[in-house]
This record gives sequence, structure tokens and C-alpha cells, in this order.
Amino acid sequence: MKKQYTFIAALILLSWLTGKAQLERTNWIFGSGADPSEFSIDNTGNIGALVGAGPNAGALNSTEGITVVSDPNTGDLLFYTDGINLYNSNHQRVDPNLNTPNIEPLGADPSSSTAVTVVPVINCSDQYYIFSDPTNNGNGRDLLVHVYDAATGVFSQFNGALPTLNNPLSGVNVQEGIIAIPNLTNPFEYWLITKVVDNASTFAVYKISSNGIQYSNQFNIGNVPNNAVLNPTYSATRLNDNINVEVAWSVFTAAPRSSIIMMETFNTQTGTFNGVGNTIGATTFPGATSAVVDLEYSINGQYLYYGCYGPSELYQIDLNNNNSISRIWWSGQGSGWNDLGGGLQTGVDGNIYHVSNAGWVAAASQTVGRITNTGSANPNYNPNVFQNTNTATRGFGLPNFTSESALNTILTSTEESICPGETAELAVEAHAIISGLDVNINHLVQTYEWFLDGQLIEIGGNTLEIDETGSYQSVVTYINGCQDIATIEVEESNNCCLLQSANINELQQILADQIISSGTVWEGKILIGDNITVTVDAAELDITNVDVVFGKCAAIVFNNGATLKANNSVFRPCDLVNTWHGLVFNNVNTVDVNSSTFINATMALDFQSTEGSVTNNLFENCLYGVNVDSRTDFARSITGNEFKVDTDFPLYEDCGRQVSINNNEPSGVNISRSEISGGISQNDFVSYSSNTSIQFHGIKMNASGATISQNNFSGNSTSIEANLGRRSVYPLNIEANTISVSNGLSNNGAFNFDIQISIRGGNQVWMLNNTISNGILNRGNTVRIPAVSLWNSNNFKVKENEISGFNTGISTINSTGQITSNDLLNNELYGIFSRRSDLNVMCNKIDMNKFNGRTARSGVGMFIRDGNGCNIHSNCIYDSSNPIYLFRNSGGSVRNNFLYNYSNAGLYVNNSQNIDFGTAISPGLNTFWSNSNTAIDVFCISGTMNMANNFGVNTFTFNTVNITQNFQYHSTASCAAQLNGFNQQMQLNTNLTCDDDENNPMFTPRSFDTEVISYAEILDPVYEEGTAVKSIESSMLEVYPNPAENELNVSLFSDNEQSEGMKLQVFNAHGQIVLSQEMDMVIGKSKIDVSGLVSGYYSIVVSGDAKVETISFIKK
Repeated sequence: MKKQYTFIAALILLSWLTGKAQLERTNWIFGSGADPSEFSIDNTGNIGALVGAGPNAGALNSTEGITVVSDPNTGDLLFYTDGINLYNSNHQRVDPNLNTPNIEPLGADPSSSTAVTVVPVINCSDQYYIFSDPTNNGNGRDLLVHVYDAATGVFSQFNGALPTLNNPLSGVNVQEGIIAIPNLTNPFEYWLITKVVDNASTFAVYKISSNGIQYSNQFNIGNVPNNAVLNPTYSATRLNDNINVEVAWSVFTAAPRSSIIMMETFNTQTGTFNGVGNTIGATTFPGATSAVVDLEYSINGQYLYYGCYGPSELYQIDLNNNNSISRIWWSGQGSGWNDLGGGLQTGVDGNIYHVSNAGWVAAASQTVGRITNTGSANPNYNPNVFQNTNTATRGFGLPNFTSESALNTILTSTEESICPGETAELAVEAHAIISGLDVNINHLVQTYEWFLDGQLIEIGGNTLEIDETGSYQSVVTYINGCQDIATIEVEESNNCCLLQSANINELQQILADQIISSGTVWEGKILIGDNITVTVDAAELDITNVDVVFGKCAAIVFNNGATLKANNSVFRPCDLVNTWHGLVFNNVNTVDVNSSTFINATMALDFQSTEGSVTNNLFENCLYGVNVDSRTDFARSITGNEFKVDTDFPLYEDCGRQVSINNNEPSGVNISRSEISGGISQNDFVSYSSNTSIQFHGIKMNASGATISQNNFSGNSTSIEANLGRRSVYPLNIEANTISVSNGLSNNGAFNFDIQISIRGGNQVWMLNNTISNGILNRGNTVRIPAVSLWNSNNFKVKENEISGFNTGISTINSTGQITSNDLLNNELYGIFSRRSDLNVMCNKIDMNKFNGRTARSGVGMFIRDGNGCNIHSNCIYDSSNPIYLFRNSGGSVRNNFLYNYSNAGLYVNNSQNIDFGTAISPGLNTFWSNSNTAIDVFCISGTMNMANNFGVNTFTFNTVNITQNFQYHSTASCAAQLNGFNQQMQLNTNLTCDDDENNPMFTPRSFDTEVISYAEILDPVYEEGTAVKSIESSMLEVYPNPAENELNVSLFSDNEQSEGMKLQVFNAHGQIVLSQEMDMVIGKSKIDVSGLVSGYYSIVVSGDAKVETISFIKK
């Protein structure tokens, strides 16, 4: 529990401020036995369960009075006691004296009307005085006191009679009827009032403060019989002066079953009674046995309620109407003869609760009623809002509560916000909530300490002049050493952007639409109001060293050959939560924007059929930084800029300017139907936002082309997204960029990135020498997010890129092109994923960095599915489950690959056919080598396959793999981990290259239907023709022209004398003989007719007695 409370620049709104209850009246425990009545009440009157009181280590023993202590600000239960035993918040009995062998009782008598009273120890701690009353039926005893620490759950060793109680009253003892009343002017003082036995009219008053417990005075108020005072109560609102309270009590008269009600004014500042008590309500009901057990004030102090037994009655006294008495419930309305004589207590909701069937000897159940509308002459009574059917738990009295004061320090400012150069005054007022009253206690403050952002700036009075924003705190120290803290945030005003430090009158305001038709130079600070458009028509506007502040949806539009020169200026909204539209260029002459800052613009620079120079600018939290639309030749450069989004990214709204608003997908550069021939280079595209709903795109393109080079992309959801279409006429070159998504993990662990280079469509896409890395180690293995994705792209080339750390390195779908000489490192699922694509995949290094625990379909070097002529040559693939996985492929070839350290299968072939894995005349040259004893070199299912002349094929599926020739020809791929010790393989010629750009294409482009995925007719490629001899690989055999259409010349140069009897054979890519003839040598030359061959890749084998020579050619 805390006794120091922090309140931020506002009053606490209590459920009812002027009553006597706070949240200390939340928990209700009362009655006797091991299963007492228990429930909770919230400030709306809802009654809930409260379980656990009593049974642990004993039982409660009080028919009349239990005290429950709860935190006044949270309602959390701290402890409760019947004056005999004390139970902590866990309902465990606490021993008041650990030095004795058995648990020592606190000393109260269970029949005492106020068996126990609890008062806070005023030292800013969690300690409480426990006053136990041993009195029974008017027989006086010494009042006992203990000190209990609610935080530690331990009693202080302070036992025995209260030292000052019997002195100076000459041995007089304490009778029933004790009450503790707080000082309404000082939250650190209480008064303990007890009735003295040997003098019926005498009350003793003790002061409880930070100095301890001190006897104060005694008062003879007269007219009090020699019997017990029952359940005294008080009202802090009755007199409404924040000093005096009215105390009321009932006493038995000489007849043991008759009572009178008395009240008196008590000054809580001096601790004195102000007069002689008067009888305000005598019981005049039938019979001589009526007795008043308990009383309670309404929260406004105007009414006093009490119940009787013998007969059973419940009454209201109107204290502002000559003490008139009204009966609100009686036994004839359903209550028994003794039922209504139970206790009364105000709840945290302001209603009065009542033991409605208390009974005199025993009760069939414990029923609690509720009086609502207590502050009016027409209260309502419900006799049963809670019931406990345990017949062993009976009790007349509801629990007593400690009226604990709460500090309420209030810190205010003359200004809610300020601008630089302005001042404000802070003021602190010390308040406390005492018995429900808000009381100023400035007179008790010793020092005020002032802090700004945690740093002490002044020790002084209760006011402070400030001239800067920040979090201010005032630490208030009271004269007894207690402290309280109040905090207030002083923010920068929303309109600070309008202030000019030199002279506010120098601010130029444009508050209506304006047209500029002649040369204009702006200076200083310009304010363009909400929804205002400044139009520059066929004129020049110079904005240099200017602060331009835009209102909501404001814009500058340039038309009809207008010119903009902007340098070293700021274009921004008034504050970081607002947005503006941007600068719009429609067919203008010149746009030069340099070294300027654009903040929170919907479309900062909008080029419509216009070009311009955009260099060295900052675009911060813009929805679109640079937008280019319908410009076939944007010859100027976009270079040296920074495009960034961060946690201050605002919410954009539609300003009616025909701009599509998607707050979740901002982009740095947005291009549509344009070609940026001047290039997009050396820019930074950065996302600092951890908000996963903000998907920042560095560059976004639609049906456009550009050269994108030497840019840095960091934390982008997608760095480059290009939706080019299948009829795209613009080339797209992506070269030497650095892409990193290491900061793409949000605070809650969700991935904040997607495909980094996403291409859809296009016929001329090059990606060269880019570095794409993902530094997030835990990427998961279920979502295939590639670094590079190509969909429906023709004739693409992905070359010499380094891609690391993604689920998939490169993904292609419905595409044709080359993937060559790339380094694909540490990608989780696939190095390369291809579906319905015809590819040349050559000379790549793929290191999956996974060996153990990989399944057949994860950690795959290449996964090629539904291909129709994919050629996989000269690749180096390390540490994978399956280096090459082919699924439902037809045609193509797999040759000269180095497959190292696989855990499942080196070559996994599933339902594929007509693939060249090597023949007798054209060796496969694939190297298979694994360090796993369980790995299979070649695995084939759902079909059969032929292969020849590969190295290291030792284990394979015998019924599906046919090895036609098994010379151990190893891979010549350029791999750093290439195995040593192989033969030189002499003059073995493989005709395998890492590139096919010039006269050696190994794929045929394919187009697709725009609506559905389907195969179309094969297009005839266009190749360079010539009559010169094209030397391919062999130093002995040459062919030309290559590619050939109708006739192919074959030349054999040999020092072998054999020139006749030579045989010439032509093999297709599947190893089948398609032409065969005798070699007709005329001066070392021969001609063959190839007009009947289909377009494709062919090999020529010339054989004789002495040797065999091979060469390849392309048939157009």
C-alpha cells in the first residue's frame, strides 16, 4: 500500500466528494464464526464476491464491531480485525507478539459496540494504531493499543495499557463507544474520543499526530446516562465549514431496552466539544423495550438514520426540519420483531447499508438491506441486497472503516502549451481528501522542489515561471517530513509555427486562393491557410531560404510553362499531426528543387507531364515524396535525396485533389506511365517505424521504366515495386543498390517487410550487382517471402547480386530470363524458386547454410516447378537439403553443377521428363558430394530419367535412374570449395558459359495470355547474323553461321591425314540423333542442310578412326 499519491494537474473525481466514504469502504467483512458475511461494493453499488475471511487459523468473534482497512485510492484489502485477532490481506491470522509461544489476542471484548478502532500512524508509512476495547455492558477496562505494519505484516512490540489513558483521570477506565475523527484542516492529525465509565457525562480526547498519542482534554457534556454509548458516528458535511463535525450517538437509558439519541459539535482543529449535548430523538414507540443500536448520517449531513429492535423499526430524522422523525420501514413490512435493530454504514457508492435481520439471539441468515436516495425526504429501502445463509454467522454491526486522508497535490499552469520565447507560470496547491472533503493544506508545506524532465531546477515557493516545454514536477515536503508529487506536461503550442522570432508582423499570410502571374520572390515565413491553392501561371516563383507553412490540404500549383526555383527551404504543416497536399507541376518549363525539406505532404512534388531536377532534399513522413505521371522522357535526375518515414507518420485524408489515399502504403518515389531516363540514384529510402501497418515502399512504379542505381534502402517493406505489364516498352535497370531489412522487426515481433524487389511484367528488366540482406535471424520457415520476385516477366536478367537472409532468394513465376553469377547465402527455404518459367540458371553460388534437420521441400538450393526448357548449368550449391529439386518439368538441361554437402538428395527429380543430365557425347559434368551417409545422390520418382558422365553418383533410385555411361567427369564450375585431385579431363569441351547475351542464347522467350496462365506460341528470337566464322569452343571443329537458318558450314582442321570415312551426326538437346551423314570433306569443309530442324540447341559430333570432335550450334 502507498500513502503518498501522485495526481496530475487535476482533482480526483471521487464517486462522491462531500461524503465520508472513499474506496476504503470497498470490502465488507462482519459477523462471528469461521464463515462470516463478506462481500465487496464498488462505487456504482454493484455487490461482488469476497472470499476467504475467517476460516484461516481461527474465526472472527464479534457480534457488533469489526474494522476493515482498505487502500482509500485503490480499494485493495489491507487487513481486518475484530479487536481480538487480526487477519492480513491473504486472510491469514497475524500474531501480535512473536515472542510468546501462542498467538496472543489483542484484548477486545466481542460484545463491545466498537470493539476495535483503527487510526493511521502519521509518519508516511504503512503503519496503523489498533485500539482494542475490552469493555462489556458498561464495565470499564483499560484501552489496549498495538501498532501494525500493513506492508510487512508485522506488529510492533508495543503492548499493554495506553500510558496516558488513566492519567490524569485518576484511574477512570474506558467504556463502550470509541470514535476516531480526522482533523479536517490537517490530514496528519486525528482525535480519539472515548467515554469514561465513572462519570456518565465525561469524554476523554486524545490527539494522534506525528508526535504519537497524547492526552488532550476531557469534556462533560451532560445528560448522558450511566450506560454504554453505542456506535458513535459523525458528519463532516453537516456543518459545512471544513472545521467542525457533528457527532451523534445513542445511549441506553436506565431501562435496559430504551434509548435516547444525542449529538454535539466537535471542533476538529482544536479537539474540543462546543457545547452540551441535547436529546434529539427519544424512542416513544409502543413497549418499554425499544433500543437504538446504530446510527448513520446521509452523505449531505441533513438526515440521520437509525434502527430499533423491540419492536423492529427503521427511521429517518430530518435535522433541518425540527428533527422531525419518519418511519421508512417496520416489522409489518416483512421484518421480524428484532430484525431491524442492526448496524448502519455508508458504502463507497454513497448509499447506507443496514443489517436488516440482525435478530437478538440468532438469525436464520445474514441479510443486508440498502437505503438509497438518502439525502432526500423520500429514501428507498430494499431489505435484501445481500444474503449469507450460514446460520452460525450472526452479527448486529456492519464493519467500521478507517477514514484515512489522502494527499491530493494540484499542479496547474497559466498556459496549457507555450511556444519558444513565451512564458507561463506554474502553481502548486497542497490539498488532501479528508472524510470526503477536498481541503487546502498549503499551511502545512515546508518546501517546494521543482524538477524539469527529472532534473532539479529550483527550490522555492509554490509558483514557478517557465519558458520551455517539458515534464515538470513539484515535490511538496510537509512539516512532518511527508512528501507528495504532482506532475504536469507543458507542450509546444500547435500554432508555434506561425511565430517569427524577430517580428510576428513579418509573417506573410495567404488566406485566400491566389494566382501569381508575374515573377515573384518569397522571403522569410509564408503561411498558406487551410484548403488554399496558390496557382503560379506562366511565371517564375523563387522560394529560397523560406519557411513555407501549409494549412490542411493547401497546395501550390504550377501551370502553363511556370518555373519553380526552390533552394534551402522548408515546406511543412503547422504541426506534426497535420498534413498538406504538395507542389503540383502541370506542363511547366523548369523545376529545380534543391537542398529543401518536405514534411507531411500528401504528394510533395507532383510532376504531371513535366520533368525537373530533384537533388539533395529531405522528404519526411510524406505519403508520396516524388510523383511522376505521364512523362515519356524524364531526363533530369532524382539524386542525393532522403525519403523517410518514422513513428510520427500522420494520418492523411482525402482533400478532393484526385489522389488515391492509402495511409498504409507510403512511397518515396511513385512513377506511372513514365520513363526516368535521368536516373534515380544515390538516394536513401529509410523506414524507422515499428508500426507494422505502415508498409513503406521506397520506389513504386506502374507501366514505367528507369535506371535505379546506387541507392540505399533500409527497413522498407518493399524497396522497389514495379508493375510493368506484359507490353511494357520501357527498360528497367536496377544496379548497385544496397537493400537492408535488419530493422524490419516490429516491437511485437511481427515482420514488417515483404518482397524487396517485386517485378510484375516487363520485357527488359536487368538487376545487376545489388546487395540485399536481411539481418533478422528468426525468419521462420513457413512463409515464402523472397528477396526478389519476377512474375510474368520476359527476357529478364538477374546477375551478380548478393542476396542473404531471406526465406527465398529469387522467385520467378510465368517468366523467361537468366539468373546468373549471383551469391545466394543463408536463405531459409529456397535459394531459387521457379514456377512455370523458362530459365537459364548459370554460375550461381547458393549456400543454404543448412545441413541437419531439413525436409525435402525446405533448405532447397533450386526448386524448379512446371518448367519447359530450364537450363541449370555451372552452379555451386552448398549445405542444402536438396541442391536441385525438379518438379513436373519438361525439357532443358542440368549440367556442370557442383553439388556439395546435401542432406537429402543431390538431385531430386519428381514427375519430370526429357531433361538432359548428360549423354555419351555431351557429359553431364555434375559433381555430387555429400558428407551425410544417409543422403542419396540422385532421387527420381513418378517417372524415369537418363544421365551420363557425372562425378560421384554412387547412390540413386535404381528402378527410375538409368545411368547410360558413367565416366567420372567432374564439374568445372568456378566454386571456391571445388574438390581437388581430379584429372584434367584433357580436351573435354562442354560449350557451357555463364552468360548467353551474344550469339549463345540458351532459352526461348515465351509470352503469356493476359488473363490466364497458359503457353503461347514460341516466338522466333532475333540473333546477330554474319558470314564470319564463329568459334565456339573447339580448336579443331568450327561451324558458321551460328545461329543458322537453312545451311550450316562445318570446317574441320586436323593434322590427321584421314579426310575420308568421317561420320557427321547432329544430336538435339535430349541426346537424340536428328541428322546423320558421311563427312564430305572438300578442303576441310562440309555443308549440311538444317532447314528441317526445329529451332533450338544442337550438338555436332564428327567421328572417325582417329578421334572424335564435337561442337554446338543454334538453329533459328
